[in-house]
Amino acid sequence: MTAAIAVEEIVRITVLKKSMPSFPLTMPSQSVRKVAHGEGSSTGSARDYLDALDTIAAMKRSFEAFFERFDFLLTPTTAAMPWPARDSHPSVIDGKPVGARGHAVFTPFANALGLSAISMPCRVEPGNLPVGMQIVAASNRDWPLLAFARAYEVRLFDHHWPT
Repeated sequence: MTAAIAVEEIVRITVLKKSMPSFPLTMPSQSVRKVAHGEGSSTGSARDYLDALDTIAAMKRSFEAFFERFDFLLTPTTAAMPWPARDSHPSVIDGKPVGARGHAVFTPFANALGLSAISMPCRVEPGNLPVGMQIVAASNRDWPLLAFARAYEVRLFDHHWPT
């Protein structure tokens, strides 16, 4: 499938979730989140760290199985709609208070698992603030991912800076 055909297929999907297989992922533990974000832990034990690495390895196997069936996974880039530029992050998402990384729940898994990923502007209606989408591919699939992203950018994204 060429990148251009793949873009057309994604545009035709109205509810991506319905086309996805059952994908049993739960929110990772605090230890896994710290490892995924590259943070050390002064309160966690070596056992916690090793357990987090085991969880990441299991997640990697799940994603490898996923990418045997699908070329790409699309997610929002952030878990929040655009927030004021003067703020470093939103303080509330879906009515719940969040910290500085609360909006970044969709991107760390790609880093922790060594997956190829790119974040791009998503097409929005005129007058709306921009939103981002993340396109994720299997490990070492950078060139197909970049070709797909380029085809999307050329064919569907007509960028205009907000006024």
